[in-house]
Amino acid sequence: MIDLEQVLRADKHLLDTRSKLGRKWNFLSAARDLFLTCFKFPEKRSGHFLFFRSLERADYKALFNGIASVVPDQEKVVIEDYYRRTTKIAPRAFILLLVLLPNFFMLKADSFFERIYLYLRLCYYYRVVAAVSTIKFEALVLFADMQPVECLLAQYFRERGKSTVTLQHGLYADYGNYPTINVINYLHQPSEYFLAWGRDTADLIYKSGVGRKVVICGKPIVALASPTQPATKGIAGGNYFTVILDQNIFQPQNFEMLKIMIEYSNASGLKMNVRYHPGNNRKLYERLNYNYFSDLDLSESVFVVGHTSSMMHEMLLIGIPVFKFDSEIPCVKMPSELVFGSLEQLKALINNIDYVDFKSLAQDYIAFFGDESLKCYEDFFSNLKSGKNIPIY
Repeated sequence: MIDLEQVLRADKHLLDTRSKLGRKWNFLSAARDLFLTCFKFPEKRSGHFLFFRSLERADYKALFNGIASVVPDQEKVVIEDYYRRTTKIAPRAFILLLVLLPNFFMLKADSFFERIYLYLRLCYYYRVVAAVSTIKFEALVLFADMQPVECLLAQYFRERGKSTVTLQHGLYADYGNYPTINVINYLHQPSEYFLAWGRDTADLIYKSGVGRKVVICGKPIVALASPTQPATKGIAGGNYFTVILDQNIFQPQNFEMLKIMIEYSNASGLKMNVRYHPGNNRKLYERLNYNYFSDLDLSESVFVVGHTSSMMHEMLLIGIPVFKFDSEIPCVKMPSELVFGSLEQLKALINNIDYVDFKSLAQDYIAFFGDESLKCYEDFFSNLKSGKNIPIY
């Protein structure tokens, strides 16, 4: 039985947070997705493994393709960046509107408008399911099954006896009762297997549900550094530090953190590099009227500062000094000896930099890296295909 509430939770949350005008825009977008899109799938129509990614971002693409590369081409089909706008109406959209009509009355919605919106989204996701169903495969590997379409794919094909696997796409924080949709990262795990980066996320997955199977495989590609030649530059090299900004819901913390780091830059003479989150409005931060760089190589930073970004832990793994800006926002844990809330506290931490083993602090979050991680993924997929015993965490 498909859990429709789980599939549509992110869409419902998105609509709930929109203004009246935004809700109308979302409704029109949902209609366009259903009726005026086509899918660009690979010509190859069969393989033991089907790799599927719906999230579009350069670093996600690199991670996804890096993991998929351990499976020989003849054994896999890869679907990504498949969505295309078109001016031709999709006939299947009308068929699905009729076939799925009983689900319309089962949807949990706060208004008739919301019910129609969610139904349009559901019909679109089933268009993707119908298209994927034309490919012959035995195991479905998803990039992020908290995404509605991937959540539906996992449930649909698991019900039909296919092996289902979800990759970890980011570090997951235990938000507790903090009001954020990000809880679905660990609350929703519809796949049979979850391939985790490290023990911290694995423990959270097990804590959040029963009957889950977690395998720790690490992260082969870390923060745009080469998986075979990780950066080693530390506190003594380079002439800039980097501030990693969070998503927009943490904009107040972004500004507090930046103000402290501007003070530090002025006092130390080190230049500041800002690493923006993809959703940030850069013009807002440019109003600080400070001469800083942006998007320079993270691995060349003297040190890195962040708030909740998982990139902090990735920098730890390759030996870059990292400090976390303190706040009440739940996030992935960071050792107390790396946390600061003021300029004075930051200076004290930097003065003790030589006594911290940054790499060892990262092991709980990313257990394996580079070729070692790729070998873990290769072993998992090989064992899954052959039916051999898979070592569960």
